[in-house]
Amino acid sequence: MTIVEEEESKSRKEMKYESNNNTEHNNINNNNHNHSKNGTSNGHSKEENGKTEGGLNKQEMLRIIIQSLHQMGMSKSAKLLEEESGLELKDPSLITFFDSIENGKWEDAKSFFSKIEFKSEKDKKDANRLLFTQIFMELLDEGKVDEAFQVLRKDLNPVEEEDYDESIQKLPLLLLCTNQKQLREKGEWNGTGSETRSVLSQNIRNNLSPRYLMKEKRLEELLKQSLQYQVSNCLYHNTSDSIESNSLYHDHQCSKSELPTKCIKILKCHTDEVWYLEFSHNGKRLASCSKDSSIIIWDEDHFNNDSSQNKSPLSKEMILRGHTGGISRIAWSPDDSKLISCGTDFEVKIWDTENGEIIKAIDLHSNVVNTCCWHPDGNRFITGGDDKVVYLHDLESGEEPLRMWKINRITDLAILKNDKIVMLSEKKILITDINSDSTSFTILKDSWPVTSLELSKDGINLLVRNIPSEDLHLWNLEEQRITKRYPMDKKQSRIIIHPCFGGSNESFVVSGNEDSTIDIWHRERESHLLTLKGHTAVVNAVKWNPNHRKMLASCSDDGTVRIWG
Repeated sequence: MTIVEEEESKSRKEMKYESNNNTEHNNINNNNHNHSKNGTSNGHSKEENGKTEGGLNKQEMLRIIIQSLHQMGMSKSAKLLEEESGLELKDPSLITFFDSIENGKWEDAKSFFSKIEFKSEKDKKDANRLLFTQIFMELLDEGKVDEAFQVLRKDLNPVEEEDYDESIQKLPLLLLCTNQKQLREKGEWNGTGSETRSVLSQNIRNNLSPRYLMKEKRLEELLKQSLQYQVSNCLYHNTSDSIESNSLYHDHQCSKSELPTKCIKILKCHTDEVWYLEFSHNGKRLASCSKDSSIIIWDEDHFNNDSSQNKSPLSKEMILRGHTGGISRIAWSPDDSKLISCGTDFEVKIWDTENGEIIKAIDLHSNVVNTCCWHPDGNRFITGGDDKVVYLHDLESGEEPLRMWKINRITDLAILKNDKIVMLSEKKILITDINSDSTSFTILKDSWPVTSLELSKDGINLLVRNIPSEDLHLWNLEEQRITKRYPMDKKQSRIIIHPCFGGSNESFVVSGNEDSTIDIWHRERESHLLTLKGHTAVVNAVKWNPNHRKMLASCSDDGTVRIWG
């Protein structure tokens, strides 16, 4: 075949394709025309019961897709879909109806009213009443009393008792008004014009069928909701990435590998039981305290090396000595520059975390000091213990406390953002104002003695552990009730164990156990996810690194601190 013949052949093929394409396009138009004859009015398909294989409304899906195509700049594709489906994103009848209201063309408004869909028959009657009330008022405003009377008699006179509305009762009295001023005062009417017509349009819109009221970017919103639902139901989701980073091509699902599942470091510098530990707020340092009367501050180089299971060199450790008894609790100041400690020697000490020196020592308690915490201002702090006294101190003052409360034995406490103190005593959670000497408390009663707590970052939820108990309790402090329970297959009988929140958005709950294991639950679903094994004695406390989503630290009566990742 010659080049000329090839070009002629190609031309004939193109003409044939164009002819077939035109035929197909005409068939679509003819089908649309026939469809209109067979039951389509105003461009809207009458297949209201049309469902997809999944049971979704086809019309709603198509309108949402059409809207999305327009918003993505694909208007030609959107118009082709409108033609093929017989659906239009914007109902021309509705547009004309509201244009007629805006321009006061009441005959046109009445004509198109019958072509509009409403939520229910009652909504349609309400909209009809609103429309004719506006017509009635405008006729009176123009001095056309006879015409207004006819509207009242024919269009606003309810046929059935359930259609009666109290607003109609006032309308006949307005016929007696002699001027516009009187009409507007008695009828609470702002006169004919754009203001009252705009109010009418908005009130009628509230009664319209949902198909007219589609939100902007509806498909995008639905897809985001789907992604959020998948993420919220993913038991192992542990990232702060936005949901938009997830692919739409497949369902979202994380594996257990997103959680700390193995021990990556064992720290062995304490010589006795390790009772508590806590990460600094920036997550770069870890402090642990022990029955051996020492506090060790570990630099991140000691616990951030996944490759080693062994104790790191001591060159970057800081060991704080000064207590004469076991240290039950430590807490970092808000800026991590100081550390507070308390223990069985009845003493409270404030440490400089840069040089390890004691900044302040307090000897007010007459028995074991179980707990201590900082106020968010970084200057004040609170202590409490077995002597049934809670003290509020500050760094500037001497040993004399700013305030004190005499209560029962306190096992744990925390300060809320609204300057409230929450304290655990026996079976009670006590809440009071930090700036008040009052002994009046808000009291939340648990079913078992509450021994330890962890406050969520938002200050709303309180995780507590009980003795004895078969589950952990999550209290909502605003609702003042237990909202979640995390079941354990082992009872806690005698030892105070400190649980914690952890992971991205505090999505998990963690607790050690007397049998040397650690359990992790999904916070919202209350589902048990995994058990960590490695310690050889009671696990006294667990803490999740605030800036490392897969790092968990634990301490035990076996004398070790373990890092999990």
